[in-house]
Amino acid sequence: MRGVRLEVLRKFMNASDKTRIQYASKFAGSSNYWKNSIGMNKAIIDNEVLNTKAEIEKRYAEFAKGKPEYEGVVEKIDAIIEKGTPTLRQLYYTNEALRGAIEFGSTYLIMDNIKKALEEKNDSLLQASKKQLEEAYDGIHNKDYDHEVDRAVAKAILPALAKALNADELPDFYNTIRNEFKGDYDAYVDNLYDNSILSNRSNLDKFLKKPTVKAIERDPATAYSRSKNLKIQELGKAHGEQNNGLDLLHKAYIRGLGEMKQPMPSYPDANFTIRLTYGNVKAYSPKDAVYYNYYTTTDGILEKENPENREFMVPAKLKELIQKKDFGRYAMKDGTMPVCFLTTNDITGGNSGSPVINAEGHLIGTAFDGNWESLSGDINFDNNLQRCINLDIRYVLFILEKLGNCEHLIKEMNIIE
Repeated sequence: MRGVRLEVLRKFMNASDKTRIQYASKFAGSSNYWKNSIGMNKAIIDNEVLNTKAEIEKRYAEFAKGKPEYEGVVEKIDAIIEKGTPTLRQLYYTNEALRGAIEFGSTYLIMDNIKKALEEKNDSLLQASKKQLEEAYDGIHNKDYDHEVDRAVAKAILPALAKALNADELPDFYNTIRNEFKGDYDAYVDNLYDNSILSNRSNLDKFLKKPTVKAIERDPATAYSRSKNLKIQELGKAHGEQNNGLDLLHKAYIRGLGEMKQPMPSYPDANFTIRLTYGNVKAYSPKDAVYYNYYTTTDGILEKENPENREFMVPAKLKELIQKKDFGRYAMKDGTMPVCFLTTNDITGGNSGSPVINAEGHLIGTAFDGNWESLSGDINFDNNLQRCINLDIRYVLFILEKLGNCEHLIKEMNIIE
């Protein structure tokens, strides 16, 4: 992601919070890593990422002069992004509203198979499809689903999407709302949630007992789901065509950046692949008069304890072990028990749980998070501010032996002290 273009960042900064999450997901590789889009925004500003990128692109333009494989690459990338942005915006809004926010719908492809089976008098296909429809119903109406909450969400989301997009950008079912329900979103949603085949068990059982082509053709959820999915597929295809050639241009841009920075080597952007990243254990100071040590201890566990917040509850046995300083052989020389430590390793979403190995090849911890300043790390990594947060292997061993009573696992390990 070090090769992400400045124009993309500017669009990101000017987008809504939800759109920023989507931009980040697309260009950084992992939406989980970027869920706090406001935090990312702050990190981009505080770390002066835009200024850094502007300077890099200025240097790149000078470097690319007279090199046909690199000259004009930046401008071509910008042109593709500019052309595809309206479609991308439409795709994200539609997808987030109708797939992300609203859960209810119909498995219209199964309905198509039932219709085909009825028309062709194909009993084997009919029985198989009816079974699939029951499974689909159970998949919708599971323990985590609340039909009435989802109904309320739909009543809020459908008009919001209509306000966000132009009328000609909306799925066809909006014509049904306008023409058959006179623009009354609540009436449309109530019909959808009350009268569809998959609305409730009673409706489903009635249909399965006597399925008809007419019932399928009149089913509100089937029409809604088909319209929704066809629009999203249409937008996805259009945006894919608009992005044609972007990957090759991006590869050329990254390759050019690597050559520009020589003799300083550039490690590859390897999101979603196995890779090694090198760093040092190191404290940091993010601002004037603020300093963070390179490690934490079990003292911090007790300091943060909050019995009313399950994320900060401390099990009674663990609390007793910490208070008695019963850390066994895993404590440091001064008797304190380390928990986490900071390194300058450049990690990304998906690296949680990765082994941290020292120069001798010994496992010393596992990476699991980044500091606040690292929220912009996939776009521009700053060795002075951004840190990988790692769980100390000594704390892991302490938990296994003292809290988990897993001495048999300890015995299987070659622990170097």
